[in-house]
Amino acid sequence: MAKQKNRVLSGNEIRWSFKDFEPTYQDNVQIIVVTPFLWKKILSEKSNVEKNPKDGEAWGRLAKAYKKVALMPKGWLRDDDAGVELYRLSKEAYERCLALLPNDPLWHYGYADLLWARYYFGVYSSSHVDTEGLLPAALNSLQTALALNPNLQEAKDLLNFISYQVPGAVQKNGDGSFTMLGLTATPIPPTAWPTPTFVSTSVPPTSTPELSASSTSTAVPPEEPATSNPLCGSAAIFPLLFGLIALNRRKRHWCMEI
Repeated sequence: MAKQKNRVLSGNEIRWSFKDFEPTYQDNVQIIVVTPFLWKKILSEKSNVEKNPKDGEAWGRLAKAYKKVALMPKGWLRDDDAGVELYRLSKEAYERCLALLPNDPLWHYGYADLLWARYYFGVYSSSHVDTEGLLPAALNSLQTALALNPNLQEAKDLLNFISYQVPGAVQKNGDGSFTMLGLTATPIPPTAWPTPTFVSTSVPPTSTPELSASSTSTAVPPEEPATSNPLCGSAAIFPLLFGLIALNRRKRHWCMEI
């Protein structure tokens, strides 16, 4: 039996005990279950590298197995303690693999794929600073992969995605090649989505609220609709529609960060 915080693990049961509290989202219970097939794959490849530490392919397979368990269905990395450890183990295994197989383009791509997931969902989308140098390392691995195999479609697809998601990171050239701008320049940081503001035409606003990357509040229209609609003109409808679209996009962005 092991106890962590207010939860107790006993065999195949997890028990919580709460007294006199008002539940919030912080009290939500989240359980991540790893399929037996993936876990057996990790155990098998761990055994292989222990028997033959110079087997680069085995290190690559182990790195890929760790990555599959660390990645969530939408592509973002788990941020729980176990997920962070799985990312670290995957990164180390990829580095061992590439030290033994420096001329294998697929393993360079696999390593870049891991670093990109860490960078995009853990750093860029959260407007954090890339103190680990994740983006340059990912671009460098993709550059190496294409130098070894110019037709590696997986690397091209990932570079196309990066060029779309992070302005200033990758430039796609007319001949189908890529220029890794992120290796020499700092990409443009993400911009917070604008928050729609509902304003009555009868009372002009006294000030314009400032928006920041950390702002999460939104103005909410009254629950009881007024008898007359002040937003009936076309000049008011289009800004409102734009605001609702932006809010919807922002909500989807939050879902990816959960």
